[in-house]
Amino acid sequence: MPSALLQRLAEEDETLLAGRETQIDGLMVERLYQLSWPVRYVPFPMLFGAFVLFRDYATWWSIVGLTALYTFGTWYLDRQRSAMQNVVGHLPDPAAWGWRFAFGSALTGLTWGLLCFLYFPAGDAKLQAVMAVAWAGLSSSSLNSRSTHLPSYYAFLLAMSVPIYLRGFLSGELPVIYMLLLGLVLATAMSLVAHNSNRRERLRCALRLRNAELIAELDRARAAAEANHAELEQAYHAILSEFTAAQQIAGHGSWTWDGEAGRLSWSDEFYRLIGLVPQSRPASLAGLLEQVAAADRDAVRRHYQRLRDGAARDEVSFALADPARQGLRLQAIGQAERRGADGAVLIHGILRAHPRDQSTA
Repeated sequence: MPSALLQRLAEEDETLLAGRETQIDGLMVERLYQLSWPVRYVPFPMLFGAFVLFRDYATWWSIVGLTALYTFGTWYLDRQRSAMQNVVGHLPDPAAWGWRFAFGSALTGLTWGLLCFLYFPAGDAKLQAVMAVAWAGLSSSSLNSRSTHLPSYYAFLLAMSVPIYLRGFLSGELPVIYMLLLGLVLATAMSLVAHNSNRRERLRCALRLRNAELIAELDRARAAAEANHAELEQAYHAILSEFTAAQQIAGHGSWTWDGEAGRLSWSDEFYRLIGLVPQSRPASLAGLLEQVAAADRDAVRRHYQRLRDGAARDEVSFALADPARQGLRLQAIGQAERRGADGAVLIHGILRAHPRDQSTA
């Protein structure tokens, strides 16, 4: 991953938001509906408690009206949430879904505002204090669940606050007006927090989307690498098959000794020429000498030693120890080269029937 991208991720650079606005809005609205679900029915017992507490002020029509208004708002939001669960893939038109939630928030917020308007008379200082605490608590709760969508946050806050402020300012009582002005300061502070929280949430969504893009890029790169590997492996096996077939037709085997790695390798035809099943044992000088007639083993050993010591080219002929193939002599030809600064030796060689025994072979 480029260092510049890492720096942007660490600093929550807002350029990550560019080009992803619709996707981010969709994630934010989905989170909005998710956050509001667990606490949506909690206010019902709170409403019932308010009706009991303020029974001296409550009237049957206000109880029925407020309950109906809040129930409708809650039902509306639940209906939208159920419809959202049926959406497959990215949320289409997230702005429309957000405004629907804002409408439901305005209905529930208006319920609390009307309750305060009806049941908290401006002349009762104790009830006004209780109302102030209740308003602050409801505003904070809305901040936590609705800051992911600022229109919904402001819809709830304004719908709840306008009836309260309207009654307070119309009362003309200075203590109430002072309390309302203090509430404005608090609302301004909470709005700043809401905007900051919304920004952080948008950046988190942008990071989630960027992470998903990076994972997709890695998956595509891995798939391409695996495809290339499969193609290369297939091409390698095809070339190896052609090489093996060509060696069989020509009756030549090949061998390589890598001095740097200390590794000796034989081709399949090399194994066949010395009387072994291809790849039946690791290639080694000791394994070769076991197949060579006893009289020729020292010559073969010296041949390999000369090449390892740096001889540019060397050859040797030898017979096999197998009694059934004593009439056949083989010729080994090797060519050495030095590689790298340390002069490591790399030897290539061939093994074939001795020219004078080609007809026998």
